Amino acid sequence: MAQASSGSADTADVIENRTFDEITIGESASLTRTLTADDIALFAVMSGDVVHAISPGPIKTRAASGIANFDALMEDAVKRAPSHRLVTIEDVGVATAVLATDYAKLMTGETVYVDGGYHIIG
Repeated sequence: MAQASSGSADTADVIENRTFDEITIGESASLTRTLTADDIALFAVMSGDVVHAISPGPIKTRAASGIANFDALMEDAVKRAPSHRLVTIEDVGVATAVLATDYAKLMTGETVYVDGGYHIIG
């Protein structure tokens, strides 16, 4: 069984605050506008760190239910995704947990899609 890394994980885009030379990674919103996972990974790998970006598909949550036409969006996601089901918070958690183990120690700079194949539809 692989051992979990000592780093922390969060299902948001930013896992922890770090400074690489002059680049400070802080808020997810500003980060996603300026840097991608592979940009950040380039700096992180020099320090022996890894970077993982997780892109979940539509997830049925209480917060998301406030989105206009929410039910129709969820139905469309189920119809279009090759898996024909919605992604759950648990699905994203499992992918995150795997990335925190030694099994993923040489992976960095990639975006892992946890969306039942929805991203390949385009």
